[in-house]
Amino acid sequence: MFFSYPQGVIKKGREMAKSSIHIQRAVEGSVGHNSREHFSYSVVFTDDGEVNECTNSVDEAYKIYRDELQQRTQAYTERTGQKLQKSAVTQLSAILNLEKHHTLKDLEPIKKHLEKTFGTKVYQMAIHRDEGKLISKIDGTELYSGKDFYLNTENKKFYYDKQFTKEIDLKDYEIVKNYHAHIEMMGLDKDGNAIRQKMNKRVLKEMQTFVAKELKMERGKENISYSQDEMKQILALTGNKSDYDSNTLFAKRFNEVAK
Repeated sequence: MFFSYPQGVIKKGREMAKSSIHIQRAVEGSVGHNSREHFSYSVVFTDDGEVNECTNSVDEAYKIYRDELQQRTQAYTERTGQKLQKSAVTQLSAILNLEKHHTLKDLEPIKKHLEKTFGTKVYQMAIHRDEGKLISKIDGTELYSGKDFYLNTENKKFYYDKQFTKEIDLKDYEIVKNYHAHIEMMGLDKDGNAIRQKMNKRVLKEMQTFVAKELKMERGKENISYSQDEMKQILALTGNKSDYDSNTLFAKRFNEVAK
């Protein structure tokens, strides 16, 4: 149903990111997270001159979403004579790997392709340049923002804990940015059909190829399997699924760590 896990992150002095797009059910609060109107522990690199980009605020995005939902729900009722089921997935999120130079302009062809291919409507796009990780210069240990280290917004220093009692000595670490984009879109087409029904293996494979070509990036692998040791390493960072409020939140975190 969904694309393979995103591959690679931009690393200063390390390998370039591989292209990948991953589509999942939208997580509650994703629009506010994208626009940075909602607080997020994963936001840490805020004082280096690199700024995020976002097409719409929360209010603007949800106005588009509500208008589209009303039209698409009405179309479904007129076509079927039934009300749209409460369980219908009406919001989807796409996460794309990027390189440092990419801007919202580079996402426009992908936005149009998504809308044409699935009959959806994109109501928000954002590029984030303030998340990532620290890699130890001593032993290669990786610390992920929002899980292993945090930013104290008052003194602009990094800490191992949310209480800001254990400061990190940055001279021992390499900063690794995770340049990526979020595209929020309707989960229903103009007739009120679930667009996930159109996401078969062939279509998703073509979408991966299209995204890589448009972004001029190396195409990521289509399918990824993890060894037992790799799964242990990933789960050591994400924690157990039972630690999360929903499977969707766990999947989102798993995808981020798996990169």
